[in-house]
Amino acid sequence: MNNNIKHSPVIGAIYGQWTVISDRTKVNSSKDRNMYWHVRCSCGAETFRGAYTLVNGKTKACMSCAKTVFNEDTYIARYFKWKVQERASNNGFECSIDVKYLEELFSKQDGKCAISGVPLKFERYKEIHKSTASLDRIDNSLGYVRGNVQWVHKDVNMARGSMSQESFIKMCKIIAQYNG
Repeated sequence: MNNNIKHSPVIGAIYGQWTVISDRTKVNSSKDRNMYWHVRCSCGAETFRGAYTLVNGKTKACMSCAKTVFNEDTYIARYFKWKVQERASNNGFECSIDVKYLEELFSKQDGKCAISGVPLKFERYKEIHKSTASLDRIDNSLGYVRGNVQWVHKDVNMARGSMSQESFIKMCKIIAQYNG
């Protein structure tokens, strides 16, 4: 460990939800004068975070545990911006819901698919393809409005396609009976 750095990692030190887990440090490049410490978030995610940002409270948790300045879940906020609003705009659907509504809906569904009951998850940016949560419009002729959306597993959403929820469930029962 380099004793000349301004901030030395102290194993076990806690900064927000981050805990320093080793005295390993790294510097990203010769031009980057920042020192990065090996840390673990309270959710178990491990990474390196800048010593300065940790010590000065500029980073408090990983993306999955952090909240936006409006106290919104960062994953749901990102999903809303990148998927819901973009899809609504591109396809001419009304979009009168907001992030807070989607958070409440996710919580009300206990983080599970409204159709299958399977637990849903959001992944970090680099592994977003592993996320399973998908926002489904119950009536596909309507937009993203209160009462017309539900969180479902992405595979369920893809399989359902444009079928009504009633028709989809009926078809699933037929398939299960045939293969049972």
